[in-house]
Amino acid sequence: MEDELMMSAFVLIGLAVVAAAIVGVGLPPDQRLAVLLPLIGGAGAGVSSFAMAILVIPDTASDTPYAAGFLVSSVIGATVVGLTLRRLVGRMRDG
Repeated sequence: MEDELMMSAFVLIGLAVVAAAIVGVGLPPDQRLAVLLPLIGGAGAGVSSFAMAILVIPDTASDTPYAAGFLVSSVIGATVVGLTLRRLVGRMRDG
């Protein structure tokens, strides 16, 4: 069970990075590094939410709650990346 949860989390992280790369290719060459900000924001949200999850998981717990916490944190991080990329694309369209 833990393996499936961890693999799903890494798939989400990878998809967020691919989405940032796709948006970056569509940006003008001098503004392509702007896609790093959504990635940094998503990483920060994911790491901080995983740290909070670790705080509430008892020390005697099996690996499953940790894997589930990592998956939820990955969802949070990927959501932050997606929302921030959407804002970035909207800003570029507006001029």
